[in-house]
Amino acid sequence: MECSQLAEKVFPRRKTKQIMIGGVPVGAGAPIVVQSMTKTLTHEIRATVAQIKRLEKAKIIRKYHADIDYRALGYDIHTVVMIRIKKGGLENPNLLKNVALMPDVVSLYASTGVSDIIAVVRAKNRDHLLEILKTIQSEKDVLRTTSYLILVTYKDAYQFNPITSPSRKEH
Repeated sequence: MECSQLAEKVFPRRKTKQIMIGGVPVGAGAPIVVQSMTKTLTHEIRATVAQIKRLEKAKIIRKYHADIDYRALGYDIHTVVMIRIKKGGLENPNLLKNVALMPDVVSLYASTGVSDIIAVVRAKNRDHLLEILKTIQSEKDVLRTTSYLILVTYKDAYQFNPITSPSRKEH
């Protein structure tokens, strides 16, 4: 018996409206989709929980996060901001501390290449994005920023899971 057939027996389906999550149809008779972060069969509950506990103990799984629909919260603009800083700026322990604390900055990375810092930002509209950029640019070590608007997300960070991905051949 397939996992989806077992799920339908254990959890009878209600009539629902079909929606799309990414490119996956959910509801209204669409097949039940199961995504696992473990290598065990998901109906083997004890084995699955034991594997998750081992991954937590080994600090491979450190936290659990919600998959937030930013658009539903009114954040229509998704931007990558490339930040160029003054020479030696990365040695400053307080570098961009205020930027890292901004609620609209989803993530902040030191990087190599043309830019020194990469910020992923969510904004409600163009005016809000302009406010965020002005705040970033007001930091004393920031020389300039270059922004790239994200039009379509094809794969998000939460979708990367080397635990269950097929192993790649080493070259």
